[in-house]
Amino acid sequence: MIKGTDNANVYIGAWHKTGINAIRVLFRMYKKNVPDFDFQFKKKLGIGFNHYVLEKSKVILCIRNPYEIIVSGMRYHQTTKEKWCVQPNERYNGLSYKDHISSLENDEEKVLFEMRENSYLTITSMYDFLRDHSQYEIYSKKNKNHNLNDNIVFIRLEQFWTEQGRQEIVDTITSHVPNMDKDMLTECIVAHGERKFNNTHPDFNYSYPQYFTDSLYKEFNTLFSSDLFDVLGYQRK
Repeated sequence: MIKGTDNANVYIGAWHKTGINAIRVLFRMYKKNVPDFDFQFKKKLGIGFNHYVLEKSKVILCIRNPYEIIVSGMRYHQTTKEKWCVQPNERYNGLSYKDHISSLENDEEKVLFEMRENSYLTITSMYDFLRDHSQYEIYSKKNKNHNLNDNIVFIRLEQFWTEQGRQEIVDTITSHVPNMDKDMLTECIVAHGERKFNNTHPDFNYSYPQYFTDSLYKEFNTLFSSDLFDVLGYQRK
């Protein structure tokens, strides 16, 4: 079984609406071509990643622009059949999350609702992880110091959109997990780039400018930390 450098376990992951399908499909394609390669998809990020896990692991996580998380979630949660989203909820007067957001009068109200509800949880979880993973900077075992941040790298969902971005993903992953075949991963991501995994938005570009109004940007700035974009490495509108 091929793992990462020094027999490290390989974990991949993403938050809700930040690229779960994109990163998981890429690694599944690679494993199909390299059957001995092993990896694990981490469902609940921020839970279970501790010093003992990270010491023997290589982790690749996918993040996304917070504005786009919100509008993607707004569209997705009106069409999804996910159980949690279609169950009646007293929080919404007995309506499901899906029925409630679908019943709102216009897109601005829907974006505002999504921003305050599910996407708020996603964005703050992603922000907290990237901000707080400084806890892994120093880990002492047997009088040896380890910087476990070296065991975690981040790619962006937006990088899947362009040839240059896809090559950057390949470079990042294979530098992080040198045992992976760079040529094979390149072949996989080229095929991957011909596919679109977001059924609610057919194009490889940002859609949030079509939805965000001045009042929505203002509410966003009120809800989220002022250093959110600095921590995530994106530009604030």
